[in-house]
Formats: sequence, structure tokens, C-alpha cells
Amino acid sequence: MKEYSIFIFYHKNNKNSFRAILGSLDKYELIQLFDFYFSSNLQKLFALIREKKSFYKQMFLMVSLMTSQFVEWTGYLKSIKAENLIKLAGGPHPSGLPLSLKGFFDFVFYKEAEVSLAEFLRNFVDNRNFIGTPGIIYWEAQKPVVNKHPGRININDFPPFSKRFKKYGPLEITRGCFFGCKYCQTPYLMDKEVRHRRVDVILKWVEEMFKSGMKDIRFITPNAFSYGSCDRKKVNKSAIYELLSGIRGIIGKQGRIFFGSFPSEVRPEYVDEDIVEIVSKFCDNENIVIGCQSGSNRILEFINRGHTVEDVMKAVNIVKKYGIIPVVDFIIGFPDENEEDIKKTIGFSERLIEKGAIVHMHYFMPLPGTPFWGKKPSPLSKDIFSWIGRYSSKGKIFGSIEKQYQFSQNIYDILRRIEFAL
Repeated sequence: MKEYSIFIFYHKNNKNSFRAILGSLDKYELIQLFDFYFSSNLQKLFALIREKKSFYKQMFLMVSLMTSQFVEWTGYLKSIKAENLIKLAGGPHPSGLPLSLKGFFDFVFYKEAEVSLAEFLRNFVDNRNFIGTPGIIYWEAQKPVVNKHPGRININDFPPFSKRFKKYGPLEITRGCFFGCKYCQTPYLMDKEVRHRRVDVILKWVEEMFKSGMKDIRFITPNAFSYGSCDRKKVNKSAIYELLSGIRGIIGKQGRIFFGSFPSEVRPEYVDEDIVEIVSKFCDNENIVIGCQSGSNRILEFINRGHTVEDVMKAVNIVKKYGIIPVVDFIIGFPDENEEDIKKTIGFSERLIEKGAIVHMHYFMPLPGTPFWGKKPSPLSKDIFSWIGRYSSKGKIFGSIEKQYQFSQNIYDILRRIEFAL
């Protein structure tokens, strides 16, 4: 047993964040200094903390949070506050709205935390000035102290996973986004500078994952078809071909590749026949997820999507041509979205369904750190919910829109008065 321990809330919605963090701790040779405990159940994690508290010189609790989780966890947050250990928070919600965590967590890690967390833990173990670690926020005399962030990392220098823990999952191939959609946290918390993991690095990890028994290869990227591109207007088809053919060469017929499907998607204007043909040749996709977000060109321009409804229809037709099911993402309830806009989204969704597409419907949530933070979601009529329910029963629409509707209202009512700028 070691002197120090780390307790991680390893929830399904936050696993990808911790996979990257564990890879960083492995890189900096910190894994061996701590005993690690993982649980997907906070109550069980708290019980484990109380059971182990007399065994260690110091214990740490690590939590990654999305905003929807924060508003849902009022009781959990009180339990976290009561635990006698050093409490660390990171993820999109702490990055966008750190002041909301005051009193619950001792230290907040904002934006990318691969460097800052490793340095914080190293400084603590070595009895150095850990509160001076770059990239953290803490409180002195009830006022926030913000340490300057160390800056963007080169993701090729950081492993996406820890070989020691082998908690493998979807592999991050791109970080950042060229576009600035007003509702999305990615370009505002991770910046618009796009960074790709090199093909040779990806293939090395695919080989490692495959040898360990992982047969399905999936990816984390804001836009799968942007892989390898440094220009938002150009698709790097040779990079995508090299990536997918290389993976197929490693896994052969014993594994499966899913590219442009969950947990990723593609932008419609990036879809052309050459790319879909490459996907069809090397991948096992039953579907490709296309981000549309609205059937109203007025709303698409308003939210800064950078494409049109016509681009989406063209992409759907190409995907269908290759026998792949188009899954089209929509969001309704944007600020200032009117009844006519929503009717256009419904009408366009119906046209896509008639062509064989499946619709994934979301409700808008005002997320901290975005231009739409604090903006009031537009209400939905009972007729809209009835329409969604009708198509959902036929398997043509899916999504947790009623739950998201409640989350969105809670976010707006509870958090909108908290400043996100420090």
C-alpha cells in the first residue's frame, strides 16, 4: 500500500476524459506513486473513501463534470463537500463555470489538464508549491485565484490511454474545431486550433488495444472527415485513407472499424463520394452521423454552423448511395428560434426520414463558456413532443429530449446568474 491514493468517479459520461488523464499520469511516471480506486457509483465511492481513510497519508477525489451532471447532483455535491480529502474537479463544466464549484471542490482544473494535473500531483508528493501549479483555480479568503494555463498540448506527445490500467475506449484522433458554433463548448474551451494525432501514433495504439482484446475501434473527434486537415475548407482524403487502411491492416477481419459514427459525427459539407467510398471499403459502419442541427437556414446562420440545409440533403443522398444509414443530428429550442423555424426543422426531418435517414433529436442547453451561455431556451409546444413521440415509436427518431428539456430549464434557472468569466 502506498502513502497516497486517488479515488476516481469513473462514470460512463466521463470515462473518455479520465482515459486521457490516466495516460498523462503514466507518461509522467506518477501512476506508481498512488493507489487508484474507480467506481461508477458515487455512493459506493464515498463508502470506499470512508473505508480507506485511515490507510493513507493523503487521499484525492477526482471528478469530471458536464453541466447537465452538475445541476442533477445537488445531493451528491453536498456529500462531496463533506468528505475529508482533497477534492479535484475538471471537465467542460468546471472549465466553463468554475465559480459554481466554490465550496464543493478544493481545486478546479480548467481546459486541458494533462500537464496541470500531473504537475500538481508531482508538486504535492515532492512537498513543493502545489497551489502555484499552472492551470488551476482555488479559493483564498473566499476569492478565486486563477493560475495561468500552461497552454495547448501537442496530443502526439501524450498517450490517449494508460497501458498500466488498460482502460481503453474510443481513441481521440483530433482535438479542437475549426468552427465556432455558438452552442458548442469545444471551440471555446479547447480552442479553434485543430490538432490531429499522427497516423503512426494512432496505429501504435490500435495495435496495443487490439492485442489486449479490443476488437471494435472507434474514435473521438468533433468531425471525423476533418482528420488530417489544417484547413476548414479542405478534406485530407489521403490522410483518412492512410489511417483506415492502416488500421484494417492491423486488425484484419477479426476486428471492426467505426468512423464517422458514435461517439463522433461528420459535418455535411465534408461528405463526398470519395470519402464515403473509403469508409465503405475499410469500415464496418451501419451508419454515419451527420450534424445538421436545424432545418432552418436562418437558424443555421444564426448559430454559426457554416453550412446549409441543402448541404445536409446532399450528404444524406451520398451516404445512402453507399448503403449506409444517415443518422442526422438536430437541436431544437435555440434562443430566438420561432415557431416557423421549428416547423422547418420538423418538415426537413420528415423529408430525411422519407429518404431512409434516422433523426437524433436534442433540446438546446445553454452551456457555460459559449456565446449562448445564459440565453433563454425557446419553449416547445405539446404538439412538438407529440410529433417526436409518434416518430420515436416507429424507430425513426431517438434521443432523450424530455430529459434534456428539463436539464436545460434547470441550467438556465439555477446557473445563469453565475459569471463564467474570471
